[in-house]
Amino acid sequence: MSRTGFGRKTMRDPTFVFELERGREPRIDTVDKLLVKMGHEPVGARFVAEVGAFLAVTGMKRSEFSREVNRNRSFATWLLNGGLPRLGTVDRASAVMARETTPAQREAIRAAVEDGAPAVRVGREDEGEIEMIDDGYMSTEEAAAFLKLSPRTLQAYRGNGKGPPFSRMGNRARYLRSKVAEWAAAREARSTTEADEKEREESAAAAPRDRKNGKDTGKEDGR
Repeated sequence: MSRTGFGRKTMRDPTFVFELERGREPRIDTVDKLLVKMGHEPVGARFVAEVGAFLAVTGMKRSEFSREVNRNRSFATWLLNGGLPRLGTVDRASAVMARETTPAQREAIRAAVEDGAPAVRVGREDEGEIEMIDDGYMSTEEAAAFLKLSPRTLQAYRGNGKGPPFSRMGNRARYLRSKVAEWAAAREARSTTEADEKEREESAAAAPRDRKNGKDTGKEDGR
């Protein structure tokens, strides 16, 4: 599809794509409209919910968060009252939330946004003791769906030691949700170079275990 055709079809504006390429930053409502036209879920409402949950879970003051995002002390209040930020501001706010949260806090925010759990304060001092909301054991299929991986990939990870920790119960593998979330959070990276470096380090650490313990026999049914 041509740039002109895409702009006309999605936004009724044949110059829309050209303006994006020249540096235009659309507002979040425009982004949502475009995503819906492309068959994707809108992101605006979730972003606002994440900001509200982030402030409740971390205890960070609205003014402090706002200064970190765009030096405007009233930004958070404006946003939570229905303000429509531009995409660049959304990206900066998301980066602040990623930088200022621990794995336990990120899980509490996710539970508040996705599961409707209460967004309660989670202190950094509680990181080692926090009981994750809705924690419990998941099957291979459930853990794979949580991570957006295939069950076969997760089974392979059990064999090479690269995946999240699991418990063997009889002939079945079970994953504790909080441990899966921690494993995923530990793999966050700000660039492909950083992600590649983490993968190399993990592979190097897993190699001695593979030689000592052998590969996964595949006898468990993995469910």
